[in-house]
Amino acid sequence: MKFIDITVGLSADVAPWPGDNSLQWKWPLRIGPDCPINLSCISFSPHLGTHVDAPLHYVPEGETVETIPLESLIGCCWVLDVSEATHDHAVLSRDDVGTQLHKLPLPAQGPVRILLKTGYRRENPFNTDFRYPSPEAIDQLAQKGTVLLGTDAPSMDHFHSKTLDSHRACHRHGITILENLALDKVSGGSYQLVALPLLLAGGESSPARVVLMPV
Repeated sequence: MKFIDITVGLSADVAPWPGDNSLQWKWPLRIGPDCPINLSCISFSPHLGTHVDAPLHYVPEGETVETIPLESLIGCCWVLDVSEATHDHAVLSRDDVGTQLHKLPLPAQGPVRILLKTGYRRENPFNTDFRYPSPEAIDQLAQKGTVLLGTDAPSMDHFHSKTLDSHRACHRHGITILENLALDKVSGGSYQLVALPLLLAGGESSPARVVLMPV
């Protein structure tokens, strides 16, 4: 079976969201004459690299990572290549998403998992120029039975957003959010998805290892 790893891994080379924490790796113990093991200690933002956003990230008293249903994270998914969309430079409109959505053989009934290939360029320093779906586009996806929405961009909302309208649209429809995917070498189409976050009880986000399997 062929696996396509679409995870942006955790390393010191991955630029965090400006003001957030990068990966810090320390070694309290090293193998030596008096020590039989290597032992490390790491600290980083759970939003570094590929990650799942839980509602607690943007909703007071929202649900936490361990409550996200695994059913939304595993199963059939479709990659929508919207990197050539011709509308507004930043916002992916209902039409941008709908044009690609209509090309897919979606089931009459959900669940539907959608990954947006926006063409984001991952850079260091952090690239703030990325595209994000409008709340209206998310409403349209919800009407199709979407239970998970992923993106290769670092956020579902504009870099300067203070209201996080698209995050909240996902929450309103019960859509799980998956961000910062490595989709640059993935073609549009249907796949099997496995996206497993760490079981961080009480967390607002968690890193995830995400793989696709062609169908």
